[in-house]
Amino acid sequence: VRAGDFIAIVGPNGSAKSTLLKIMIGELLPKTGDVTIFGHKMRQFNDWSKIGYISQQVGNINTSFPATVEEVVSSGYYSGFGKIFDVVERRQAVKVALETVGMGKLSRRLIGELSGGQRQKVFLAKALVKKPQVLFLDEPTTGIDARFQEEFYELLTRLNEKDNMTILIVTHDMDEALKRAKK
Repeated sequence: VRAGDFIAIVGPNGSAKSTLLKIMIGELLPKTGDVTIFGHKMRQFNDWSKIGYISQQVGNINTSFPATVEEVVSSGYYSGFGKIFDVVERRQAVKVALETVGMGKLSRRLIGELSGGQRQKVFLAKALVKKPQVLFLDEPTTGIDARFQEEFYELLTRLNEKDNMTILIVTHDMDEALKRAKK
């Protein structure tokens, strides 16, 4: 994977696409071989702010959890132990991430009040809040309607082309993968 790529890993359900992605981000370790990210073996890599990740499970969020959109996105700003973040810097980063995905006006709404497509945009903002260089997405449009799927893919394309963000997406949707991915 090279900087600026938009890559799709495509295959049927159960073909280990998500497992491969989890190995690529260090959530799982390979049984053999090594994964290298930003020139470092995964076991030695520690600059997690360079990576944004949306898991396949975000659609399963407890919609009665009383968190606002802003709070959910803000939680993406914290990673690592013992780090202290500037409050003003964090708030600005959250605001920018929400505006990037078109959700700035809904920052005070509860996450459970949003549609599935809107929630997915919020989780994209959470992944973007620390301005990662690479964005990994695992079946990000599962369970959202066609209109939101199109908006979501257009947003990813814009991030890739405008911001030169490297995107790696796991999907079983061959049509969208062929339409969007460069590789």
